[in-house]
Amino acid sequence: MFIVFEGIDGSGKTTQADMLYEYLSEKYRCIKTKEPTNSKIGRLVKDILNKSQNVDPATIQLLFTADRAQHVEKEIIPAVNEGKIVIEDRYIMSTLAYGIAAGVSEKGLKMMNSQMPAPNIIFLINIKPETAMSRLNTARIHLDAFEKIEFLKKVTREYMRLAKKAKNCFIIDGSKSKEEINKEIIRIVEAHMK
Repeated sequence: MFIVFEGIDGSGKTTQADMLYEYLSEKYRCIKTKEPTNSKIGRLVKDILNKSQNVDPATIQLLFTADRAQHVEKEIIPAVNEGKIVIEDRYIMSTLAYGIAAGVSEKGLKMMNSQMPAPNIIFLINIKPETAMSRLNTARIHLDAFEKIEFLKKVTREYMRLAKKAKNCFIIDGSKSKEEINKEIIRIVEAHMK
């Protein structure tokens, strides 16, 4: 099974991915991964974002996709083939939401990612950008290139539009307590495993 968590920075998706991993790994063989990865390409992406370098939006999404392609081949597909549950923090929907919000062609982004395996479940943790920014400002000293309120509002709109069309995508209210969200996610995952 391949489970993906999506949402803007500060939405709580990483916390929820961690909580689901802890829960499922008591009963099943699981791995938890995230994008960008720690590969050379993934580290380059992180470096560009952390330094808020002025890089063409299409170029950064190409780098994300190159990192993803390697990640899919080396980690995700082998783990799924071994019968493991893969819990992924960010995947294709992030590339689409952030890329489209930055003005990159949706058609081009979809084409770049067309050979990637589809997740069995996508959880979009939806939260107001203002709440996310408040969390980020509290948790971090430095915000990356994507973490600006007006941009996050655009990204949120794209996430919601994409989620409504996506198969097996569940929009989760990120304003609830992390425990409430976790219970809802576990219920959905267990229903899919029957």
